[in-house]
Amino acid sequence: MTSRDPRGLPERLVDAVLADHPVIALAALRPELSGDLLAVADAARRRLGPVVVAGTPEADLLLAVSGRPGLSAAELRELVPAFGTAATVLLADGLVTSTRFERADCWTRTARGA
Repeated sequence: MTSRDPRGLPERLVDAVLADHPVIALAALRPELSGDLLAVADAARRRLGPVVVAGTPEADLLLAVSGRPGLSAAELRELVPAFGTAATVLLADGLVTSTRFERADCWTRTARGA
């Protein structure tokens, strides 16, 4: 355990899920988790739904796509240096899509991303 918190990881995982901002709490705890506890944390994160934290590459990409729908991945990569990682997260959460009207590589925000 890297933290000085005397409670065990299972107890801290429960605290994170019940926190006022559970997605942020789970993200902070994630590096200390492994095995079944990591699987539980990931399942909790998925069930909490998509949350984009301001100042992250995901937030930057969502703002770029929202402000200028229809840009290509290459154009977005110029605006958001961490495009690859952010795109993977936003696509998995269903907040953006990379096709529109059958045109590949046309990035737009989904209704869920609004």
